[in-house]
Amino acid sequence: MAGFTFTEQFDAPLSTVFEEFSRVDQAAGKIPGILRIAMLTPLPIDVGTKFQETRMMFKREHTETFEFTQFVPNEHYELTVNSCGARHQTSFRFAPEGNGTRVVVDFHVEAISFFAKLMKPFAGLMMGTIQKCVQDDVAAIRKAIEQPQQAAS
Repeated sequence: MAGFTFTEQFDAPLSTVFEEFSRVDQAAGKIPGILRIAMLTPLPIDVGTKFQETRMMFKREHTETFEFTQFVPNEHYELTVNSCGARHQTSFRFAPEGNGTRVVVDFHVEAISFFAKLMKPFAGLMMGTIQKCVQDDVAAIRKAIEQPQQAAS
């Protein structure tokens, strides 16, 4: 499995950080790379909640269906998407640290189909692009938390 992990520190309480991260229904208003979100299951978010995310990737609109495969409020959640013959899993872990919150993001992709397994040697080439995309998303959420008036404009 290819993947990456990174950690970010937020100057906000755990409950605030978790709420901003897990409100995927509002992501298109917070994260510039996301064009649209369509909830496929009703709120509130829990294990089994599904949504479609449309974003610009490689200069084209790209839509994927995500599912919350783990969800423990104020602790962690995991999003899973099956795309191009591979399973992509992104986990977000939250913990209080000092006066703020530490967020650990862990992304893994596993080839499932025969074609995806053939393409596995090239997966490393995509990891840098995917990691930059996820880090940009986290930076946008940070802006929404730490500078709420500027994020709304």
